[in-house]
Amino acid sequence: MDFTSLSSVKQSLQTHFAHPRLDILVLNAGIMAQPRGLSADGYEIQFAVNHLGNAMVVSHLLPTLLATAELPASDVRVLYITSTGYKSHPSRGISFAELDSHSTMNRLVFGPWVRYGHSKLANILSAAELSRRHPNITSVAIHPGVVKTDLVHSQSFLNRCIIYGLNWLMGVELMEPEQGAWNTVWCAAAAKKSDLKNGGLYLPVGEEISGKLTKLERSVELGGKLWEWTEGVLVKTSG
Repeated sequence: MDFTSLSSVKQSLQTHFAHPRLDILVLNAGIMAQPRGLSADGYEIQFAVNHLGNAMVVSHLLPTLLATAELPASDVRVLYITSTGYKSHPSRGISFAELDSHSTMNRLVFGPWVRYGHSKLANILSAAELSRRHPNITSVAIHPGVVKTDLVHSQSFLNRCIIYGLNWLMGVELMEPEQGAWNTVWCAAAAKKSDLKNGGLYLPVGEEISGKLTKLERSVELGGKLWEWTEGVLVKTSG
């Protein structure tokens, strides 16, 4: 499926997913620090892929997830892969006005990272909102760490300098790809359900930090508004 097109995501799910049960869903699709651009549906490209595409997956598979959650001894989990890069989000949190006007969200300073943080905050808000709307599903956001994959290697020289420089200043070493899977695997399967905070945010490995979010970043009002806005976009753009 092509995550830059909501109709492509929906069509692929309708064509290829026919299972009656789904216990674990990992929303891993994402891009980082991309130049300005719009998706096929006219939304800022990072927000479109990192949030809207994954939201379409959740929307389509939610009935199966809920049905599974009703089964005896079920333990249904949804993991939103976010990033500590969420901290670079716009000051208002989610810029609905720019999204609705189909803006590429130009910024003179650190534009690609502001747009990235915008989308990664949306992942955190979505995980928390899903946990509120459907508490029988364990929904968490996780940061896998900064991992030595093409998400980093394919960046421009300037962006690579920013990534390596900031992590060096924070005393953080980039992870090997195998290590980058540890937090995902822990939250998806290793941790007991009782060990997880529904709607929480996890750093590697298993460190829950939602209490460190700002008032805006954990806003119930903003999470609900984003959910409703997103549902409207999915209906409007996917046919």
